[in-house]
Amino acid sequence: MIRFIVAGLLGAAMIAPQDDPPAPEPARPNDGPDTQLSRSVRRISERLAQVRGEAFDRDPVAIRSPEAMATVVAEARAYRAVGPQRLEARGRAWNDIGFGGPASPQLLWLALAQDLPGIDLDVDGKRVLVSPRLLTDEDYGVETDEAIYVPDGQGGVHEFRPDRDAAQDRSDDPADPPPGDFLLTTGVRPDEPLLAHYLIHLRQLERRGHDSVRPTTDELLAASAWAEGEANLVSLYFLFQGVGLARTVLTGPVGPGDFLEGRLIPEAVQRATPLDAMLLSFVYERGYDFAIERWRAAGWDVFHRPPPRTTHELLSPDAPAARLDWPEAESPGEGFTLTDTDRLGQYGVESLVSVWTGRSGAARGWAGDRLTRWERSPDDGVTVWETRWASAADAARFAADFARVVQRRDPSTKTETSAEMSRRSLRSRFRLFAVTVEERGVRIVVEPAG
Repeated sequence: MIRFIVAGLLGAAMIAPQDDPPAPEPARPNDGPDTQLSRSVRRISERLAQVRGEAFDRDPVAIRSPEAMATVVAEARAYRAVGPQRLEARGRAWNDIGFGGPASPQLLWLALAQDLPGIDLDVDGKRVLVSPRLLTDEDYGVETDEAIYVPDGQGGVHEFRPDRDAAQDRSDDPADPPPGDFLLTTGVRPDEPLLAHYLIHLRQLERRGHDSVRPTTDELLAASAWAEGEANLVSLYFLFQGVGLARTVLTGPVGPGDFLEGRLIPEAVQRATPLDAMLLSFVYERGYDFAIERWRAAGWDVFHRPPPRTTHELLSPDAPAARLDWPEAESPGEGFTLTDTDRLGQYGVESLVSVWTGRSGAARGWAGDRLTRWERSPDDGVTVWETRWASAADAARFAADFARVVQRRDPSTKTETSAEMSRRSLRSRFRLFAVTVEERGVRIVVEPAG
């Protein structure tokens, strides 16, 4: 993997007089893994408090926990925000409008609740749960295959290898790097940046008083992106602080996927369907971009502000805030029960149109939305999606974009448009879509095709 750092500064930092990087504490003869874990947690939490300029409310505690516990904890966190029956109903609403499949909401909530493998917080956010395979005795002397690359100032790439002298540190093919020993040079064990990541999540819970796993799609993506962005930013700062290069590295175009063999981004991002991958990438990759951009402008204090409630706040920070209040939802017919209410948000709209049509900018002018699912039974339901827009032109454009989404999903779809172009009726093989434009609003009703 290529690591971009300002040319020459890394090598200079390694040979210039400076404090020695913080070396891992040696294992004591009678220490077991739990004692070593507690010592690592104490040491890292103290360093994070110095970096961030804020102390933990209470000393962090970490315990060993079986791998299977991560799934149990993730389900508890996800279902505390949105119950499993609501997520199932939400999946049927998402499927109606083409926003993933019936299982997509459950997969998204569980993936973000579980976060990175091997380490987690308990359900109440009071303790860090660490897998028996991480931060073990063997970890104290492990060597890694990490190497980093810096610009050579002449349009090429210079490979830095701390286990070789400068004359040998040249590589014409950074895609095929020989083994390096970068983590040991920084005085950081391979699993410690992951621990730092979760200690920041613990501090976020102390600071905000609530979990980043939220009930609506829009708020989940926004809060999670902000939380993961800060956690990964601090993890990379922690990684490079030992060699005095934290700020140098973080002023370059690097991301959490460029180090530690990509372990700061969950594998679910790579395994997901295209739309699900877009949502997860927003959290882990763009979330880091949002965090570091604001950190460069305002410093660490930016994370003391209330977390964003909408993706609109992250994507369009200078635009007017969206109205999130809606009048009471009206039933589409007799016998229906409201089984779920959601908000997809600006990024949700952008993702839906982009993944089906390839068109970007579809959410420009988004000013709010509400997605409701009404059911007599799981097989007998109606989905209603109401959206608000900054202008009538934005609303009309979105209505046309949504019609294209329906056509792409099923090319056999038949369309009828009213004379004034304010209403479209689309009939696919399995669904009927009524798309109505009302000034700066669009109302979409989806029901089974009879």
